[in-house]
Amino acid sequence: MIIFIAATIIFDVVMKRTRLGKHIYAVGSNEVPARLSGINVDAVKTTVFVITGAMCGIAAPLYASRTTAVAASNVATGVRA
Repeated sequence: MIIFIAATIIFDVVMKRTRLGKHIYAVGSNEVPARLSGINVDAVKTTVFVITGAMCGIAAPLYASRTTAVAASNVATGVRA
């Protein structure tokens, strides 16, 4: 829960107070006017996908640990279920 709250605060600040956040809102609303206003739409989309992938990379081990899908003893010894 702490990680979720921290990520929410960080992304709220990024989306409301940075140029990247304003560009994300512009591209999300409509790509054509965003492109015509000088925003590099492809770079913004790539950045958003990278951030999403990083968040999934953080969430996956947390989810696996909560569901006890992986036992630490099996990972350490290389035993397959």
